Amino acid sequence: MISLLFTIVVAFFATGFITTFLGYWVHWIFHQPWSLGFYHAHMNHHQIQYPPSDYLSDTYRSAGRDSTVILFVVAFAPVLIGIALLTWFGFFSLTTCGIAIAILAVWGYVHDYFHDQFHLNNTWWKQFGFFIKLRSTHYLHHLDMSKNYGIILFPWDKLFKTYDAENITLDKENDAL
Repeated sequence: MISLLFTIVVAFFATGFITTFLGYWVHWIFHQPWSLGFYHAHMNHHQIQYPPSDYLSDTYRSAGRDSTVILFVVAFAPVLIGIALLTWFGFFSLTTCGIAIAILAVWGYVHDYFHDQFHLNNTWWKQFGFFIKLRSTHYLHHLDMSKNYGIILFPWDKLFKTYDAENITLDKENDAL
């Protein structure tokens, strides 16, 4: 039982480290014109769906075929393949493999879920200070696309000097837009 709990804790932090690190760089790549299809699909989110002047909506505006979520899944496929290969060659047990993939999926879901919530007017989460701060930080990314590539965590932005933490209020009562 302790071994399983240890595996879960290690997998949680290891996949969190991998998810935030790769997520930072993948998001950065999506902002580079040389990334071709990734860039154009992601700019749909920034310039058409949620430009700074129309950042919040009552329902989330889906990107359809240009969904960045699909692009992140494609970008993270090597991680899944790596976990599978490490299991195949005996470095991970099937249990560890399953736990790592499940936790990776949870990290991905949480990032996607909160990202969607950042763009909603009447999200339940806006009653929490941490959420307001995260949404403000993400909004700053929409104002200056060279900042804040993290979605819910920003250690890599801080390390690579792309973090901007200016406080902006987005609520309708104090609308900064």
